[in-house]
Amino acid sequence: MPQAMPERLTPLPANETTRIAGLVETLSAELSRRDGGGPLTATLDDLPRLQSMVDRTLLGDATRRDQMAAAFGQLLASQLGLSWLLCCDDGADAGAGEPVLRYRDTDVVFYPWRLLQRQLASDPELQLARLFKNTKDYLVNLQRFLFSDRKTRQGEGHASGRGH
Repeated sequence: MPQAMPERLTPLPANETTRIAGLVETLSAELSRRDGGGPLTATLDDLPRLQSMVDRTLLGDATRRDQMAAAFGQLLASQLGLSWLLCCDDGADAGAGEPVLRYRDTDVVFYPWRLLQRQLASDPELQLARLFKNTKDYLVNLQRFLFSDRKTRQGEGHASGRGH
């Protein structure tokens, strides 16, 4: 699921932000034509509509997978407090890289394009609601771990400060 933080994360450039928004907008318009619904909203209400694309096996081409990854990434960012950044390989040109989602100020990043591709490859019956829930559960457990670790460190520092 998430991977260790890459060596270099940079703010998402404006052109990449525009590209992601365009991918979501195009998919949203396609879904609206198909189901008569409104635009995608990056809320949990989008999950059934996105799932319909998976169920209809309409993710056969790279453009449609890009649209789905962008829309699912927007939903994850909106609902789970993730931030878009650009992951750049060392030596890559400025602005060249892959959009990733970072959890708060941690070393945890998600690669929406890779995540969707791998999930589809391993499970043609992909359930986006389950993938969302698994991602959310992972982050809840991570937060518990980080919080308990911080409390432990604070307790140790406090005790040692008193000479115990």
